[in-house]
Amino acid sequence: MSSRRPGDGTAGPAAVAGSRVLSVGVITTKLLDPPVDGRAHTIRKRLELLAEDPRFRLTLLSFCPQPDSITSRFPTLHVEWSGSFSGFVLGVLRGLPLQVALYRDRRRLARLAREVEQLGLDVLIADMTRTGLIALGLPARRRILDMDDRLSRRYRGQARRRDGEAGFGKLPPWFPRWVLRLLAPFQRHILALEATRLGRFEESICSRFDDTVLVSEQEARGLVDAAGCKVTAVPNYVAFPEPPAGGIERQPATLLFFGNLSTAHNVDAAIHLARDVFPLVRGRVPEARLQIVGRDISPEVARLGLDDGVTIHPDVPDILPYLRSATVCVVPLRFGSGIKTKILEALSQELPVVTSPAGAEGIPDASRCMLVAQGTEDTAETVVALLRGRLPVQD
Repeated sequence: MSSRRPGDGTAGPAAVAGSRVLSVGVITTKLLDPPVDGRAHTIRKRLELLAEDPRFRLTLLSFCPQPDSITSRFPTLHVEWSGSFSGFVLGVLRGLPLQVALYRDRRRLARLAREVEQLGLDVLIADMTRTGLIALGLPARRRILDMDDRLSRRYRGQARRRDGEAGFGKLPPWFPRWVLRLLAPFQRHILALEATRLGRFEESICSRFDDTVLVSEQEARGLVDAAGCKVTAVPNYVAFPEPPAGGIERQPATLLFFGNLSTAHNVDAAIHLARDVFPLVRGRVPEARLQIVGRDISPEVARLGLDDGVTIHPDVPDILPYLRSATVCVVPLRFGSGIKTKILEALSQELPVVTSPAGAEGIPDASRCMLVAQGTEDTAETVVALLRGRLPVQD
């Protein structure tokens, strides 16, 4: 287990005289720069806030190698946690959700616990449910599960669809591809089982933490009702520059969709937009064009660039120019959970948003700041109205 000495980090800009500095650890599996999704943006901002606060001494426990832009700002312990197929199978046979079984490795956990013990952590924050069991095996006075969202709800919605994306998402390199081919005909059944297992796991593990955090007030209330544990709702944070004082010059008839394009809900939405919604829009606005921007673009999404009027922009360094040039951001999610950071990012740049009920879920007063459309036809009609300079009237 290689590490950069985390104990050498200082507590914020300056220690608070006469007060005890709390040692805080944050454990994550996310690459934080470049951030591949809204969750990575949120974790990075929370790290910045902790690092700037003189009451805390921060250590990042990262499951993936972070670039110098991260390790130079936050004392980082690189956790070498490769996982194994045999450990995964044992975890599944013992009833663990797939998300959790992928990170099952007791031998490496024991080694990590010895290193973390040297930090004397007062608080350990586990990023997402998948790191929950690992956090419980590490020494700390208090533990917080930053669940982000009820991922089980997303899987449940994905499994119920009879069309669209039904994949498992991005898997580690050691996972045998022959197993994926063998399980392919049963993907929706496996997703339904995973949704049930993960839902039960979410409800049981939160009681073992001192606090659990979700981004959605609605999901937080639901978890309290189901599990009776302490849950706090902390919305996503969006840090984008204010729009220019002179306004934004937008390109005509330009639709935008963006995000991590290897996750199932985004892959499904991108394909649905390009193949079902966009042709209806282009039939009425022939000059319309669709830009799909994101990281980790799946082969299915990459192939959309062969369609007329559709352009794929992979791994762009900055989404801001696209947010400031598009006419409308279209987010036709058909399943999901939590709060969709992409919508908050679009709204921060005064970009009109057309989304679905699944996209708007969790955002307070969503109908007052975006247009919520029901189904393919309604989405297309709403987009066309915006492109023609009309504001659709909603109930």
